[in-house]
Amino acid sequence: MSSRPTVTGSGSATMPESAAITRNSVEELLKEKIRHLSAQPEFQWKEDYTIFEQDSDGSPAVRAAVAVCSADFDLWEGLRNPAKIGVFPAGFREIWEYYAGNRKKRTDASGRATIFQLSEPFEQARKCYNRVRIISALLPLSNEIFSTYNRYVRTKSFAPWDGYCQAWSQGNQLLDRGITRLGMNLSGNERVVVVMNNSTVEKISKEAIPLTRQGVSHGVCKGVNYSQKSIAVLTGLAQFGVSRLVFRDEVVAGGVRRLIGPLRSVVIFESENASAGGDGGDQVLSLSTMWQQKLRDLSDFTVIDSAVNSQRFCTYLAASGERGCGKCLAFCPSGALANSSPDPRGDYPRRLLQQEHRFWQGSLQFDNGSCCDDRGQLKTLYDEWMCGRCLAVCAAEGNRRGEAAEGWEDYRRG
Repeated sequence: MSSRPTVTGSGSATMPESAAITRNSVEELLKEKIRHLSAQPEFQWKEDYTIFEQDSDGSPAVRAAVAVCSADFDLWEGLRNPAKIGVFPAGFREIWEYYAGNRKKRTDASGRATIFQLSEPFEQARKCYNRVRIISALLPLSNEIFSTYNRYVRTKSFAPWDGYCQAWSQGNQLLDRGITRLGMNLSGNERVVVVMNNSTVEKISKEAIPLTRQGVSHGVCKGVNYSQKSIAVLTGLAQFGVSRLVFRDEVVAGGVRRLIGPLRSVVIFESENASAGGDGGDQVLSLSTMWQQKLRDLSDFTVIDSAVNSQRFCTYLAASGERGCGKCLAFCPSGALANSSPDPRGDYPRRLLQQEHRFWQGSLQFDNGSCCDDRGQLKTLYDEWMCGRCLAVCAAEGNRRGEAAEGWEDYRRG
């Protein structure tokens, strides 16, 4: 059966329950949702350019990745670290418990009727839903917005451009709404779909995680226990740069197109025997511990290895004959990036090695305090304040590596 969604009217794209949930089918459906939402009055942009980047056919340049694994798979193996995603990230158990707590039944674990409303335990759910499908989605902001802000930064040393603040805010709202509608359309009798939008992530962090394991003291994910950035990298959608920010590079007409913007995800619990279109072949990544290790090496900028470095989008560690970038470090007003990164040879400077308290199992923790204190204090004074300079300079003039972008799909599949 075709994996293409059916369209019955403007913005009403749906996906049959028997259709394969693959990268192409998700992108096509989500593009339709974003196109429809962006036409609504609340998302009207008064400038001469759009909020989001567009493809050559004029559609939103939405990008998605789909991955599958067992419900027993440990998403965060080797990453439970304050320097990465925090010590207590939400896994499949916590995500299921949030869902089950909001979809209670009047039956017990054996199926017998009861006067109580009960949540289905994760152990019971795994007997039916023994596979998990993860969707990660990116809505890239317009390159013109990044370029405009980059020019603004170079002429005004302190305050942000208000257009940039508005674009990020609306981009986040668009993707939040779009991914929610996508999740509703993917729901079915043979699947449990949990939309990981901003609201759901916040609720899971408060309702499914014990109070003693919540908050910024347990990681750098803005006080929540689920990293959209790490999910985007885990599913093969994008890569981390030395900035700890996520972006996607693609080869277009002989050049490298860089896509940066808000990220969201969907977690789908399903049966291996369900009519969900199978694993999806090359369009769906099968998660494994080997892939997780490859990503850890790729994201660790102290690893100097020619094979690893050649696959990195970020050119901070330059291969022979290349020039390193590091522009994000130079434009960080708080100094957090410079205080969290190795030198261009992959070694930590002496001043960082002396800060022994910032290392966790040999890995340097990101200077979240300097970054968030600087931004947080200014946002308290000015509601719309945001920094984002590292993103703007990376998108507008960061070095590109065509070979890595061209070979990313093969690396992901290999």
